[in-house]
Amino acid sequence: MKRLALILLAAAFAASACNDTPRASAGKPKYLWFDAAANLERFAVRDSVDYYLDKACRAGFNRIVVDVRPVEGEALYRSDILPTFDSLGSVAVHHDRDYLQYFIDAAHRRGMKVTASVTVFAAGSPSRRQGPVYDDPETFEGRTCIEYTPQGMVDIRDQTDKVAAFLNPAMPENRDYALSFIGEVAERYDIDGMSLDYCRYPDMYGDFSDFSRRDFERHTGRSVESWPQDIFRFDDSGAVVPGPLYHDWWAYRAGVISSFIASAAETIHARRPDTEVSYWAASWINGLFGTAQNWASASFPLHKEPYTNEWCNTEYDSTGFAAHLDSFMLGSYLEKIYGPDDPESIEFAAARARRAIMGDCRLYGTIYAPLHKTNIADAVYVCLRDTEGLMVFDICQVIEFDLWDDIRSGILRAEPDIEPSLPAADTQAE
Repeated sequence: MKRLALILLAAAFAASACNDTPRASAGKPKYLWFDAAANLERFAVRDSVDYYLDKACRAGFNRIVVDVRPVEGEALYRSDILPTFDSLGSVAVHHDRDYLQYFIDAAHRRGMKVTASVTVFAAGSPSRRQGPVYDDPETFEGRTCIEYTPQGMVDIRDQTDKVAAFLNPAMPENRDYALSFIGEVAERYDIDGMSLDYCRYPDMYGDFSDFSRRDFERHTGRSVESWPQDIFRFDDSGAVVPGPLYHDWWAYRAGVISSFIASAAETIHARRPDTEVSYWAASWINGLFGTAQNWASASFPLHKEPYTNEWCNTEYDSTGFAAHLDSFMLGSYLEKIYGPDDPESIEFAAARARRAIMGDCRLYGTIYAPLHKTNIADAVYVCLRDTEGLMVFDICQVIEFDLWDDIRSGILRAEPDIEPSLPAADTQAE
């Protein structure tokens, strides 16, 4: 009898705890991003995951993005392909469970959807020399980007100022490698979405390897007489001087990324048809040619836009990858919020993106929390008013600057009809 009483008491407690668990609100998709590196210690603990998912629900978020393959190229999920991400420099974290699975279970209990974010072509941290390209140099020899600098060609693995050691996106073995872990996540986990992060070139200076020269020649059907000067050269001050193949080069690289995104989406949907394939990129599309991120519709005449004719041609237009996505997260990481005619405002960014995407996929406005410590309610409101959803990056800054109530205020302003479904605000100390 005593044991039965204890069992009944435990069951009652569990039911009570369940009833106290907040439920995600309705309305448009509202994502909160959980970056891996910035939150490695915090979310190595189950209770912390539960606590902050409750906070997110009460603020009005109904979806989360969980970073499960950061730039180090290691996994925060059970992988047979990638090494485990369990340390960052001198910080070691011993996970007591499957990191991604716990987020999925905990979020789904609250009615929240989960998008897993994987960095695609980043495979190591140059500053820490951490990741597969450093741990297994023989396997990755000749596969990382070669950067063209005024001093000559340099392997990106040796450039400690770079955010990541990128694999060359054009090489078949690198594309197959990326598709293998993308497919692994989609097949093993009951995710609602997958975000393709760092699915790009590192910058305009990479890749200038022998492989890329041959691949570019194959693409154009002609030899490059002077490599890499026919693409561009540096003057005495280090400034870039375009060569005769300048436009063709950017179109080729954009095509490399666009075709990979198409393959990744096919891989994901083949394993999990209802999974939302998403992509984040900065809103200033006219400045992204160097990383080959043409997030517009392939039907959009980007070459006619201001400041694009210096590098863009009609072939580049055709590489737009919006139609390969289910949703695009517009990185409107701008301090100004209002100003439909101001290129530095969120309003302008959203309007331009709607025009460029041409309805090929859903458009979500995204904001960088530290830029809006005092006015994030307005930023949230404009994103929800002008696009089909919201993403706030990152939870660590939302915690640091205590932005929960202001975010909630912006959501309720944009979606007043969902207010009854939002739980009461959490007043617990953090």
